[in-house]
Amino acid sequence: MTGTEPDRHARPPQAAPSAPRDTALEQAIASADLFALLAAAFAFPSEGTAQGIAEGAFQDDALACFHELGAPEGTLAELREALSGIKASEGGLSVGQMRKEHSFLYLVLGQDTRIFPYEGAFLHVGEGRPGPPSLFLAPRTQDVKDWMRRCGALPENADTEPVDSVSNEFDFMRQLYTNRAQALLDGDSDAADAWQQEACAFRAEHIDTWVPQLMERTIDVTRSGVYAALARFALLSLTTIPVAVKD
Repeated sequence: MTGTEPDRHARPPQAAPSAPRDTALEQAIASADLFALLAAAFAFPSEGTAQGIAEGAFQDDALACFHELGAPEGTLAELREALSGIKASEGGLSVGQMRKEHSFLYLVLGQDTRIFPYEGAFLHVGEGRPGPPSLFLAPRTQDVKDWMRRCGALPENADTEPVDSVSNEFDFMRQLYTNRAQALLDGDSDAADAWQQEACAFRAEHIDTWVPQLMERTIDVTRSGVYAALARFALLSLTTIPVAVKD
């Protein structure tokens, strides 16, 4: 990636503490929060993200999201195991360490790029297509850009950074679930259903077609316990976030 972290917007709306339990709303909020964590984890590391991971706040938030989504105890145990070794393995995590490893993994260096963090380029290489991948003009990249524009969520740096980075796609999912949560709070069931359909469709057509492979590749290539743990966290998240939110 280029070394700039995309802006992360406010957390999704929260239900009033005294409100009756609403499973659909709780799952929409938890899904948005979880995708926000994933977006931060795979963006170029910020001071806040590194500090949150080093101090354990990131891990606590991840576990809270999994609880809200009704993850079974076995999945929670897997998540604890995946995340528990971060601090110990790094011996005092710093943003500099994270940025060094992020660049080692994902910095675009032409043919020497270890892992392309962009959907179109990653699939170009993975499918063995000839020639270097296009970072801006690949059909899948254009489809992601059109989808984000249609939903009013096109990143501000869309003209200088490919929109189909793993971090941007996670953040787009966060926005879709945030919109669903707001519609549910507003009592607009039609809009809520429409945002859910957008989230499910984008996940099926984009996220699920390459992100699991990206995470497996990250686990294989990384020299860092942090990125191995974050990749395992991403894989568990995609099996925990429901494709269809319960009513």
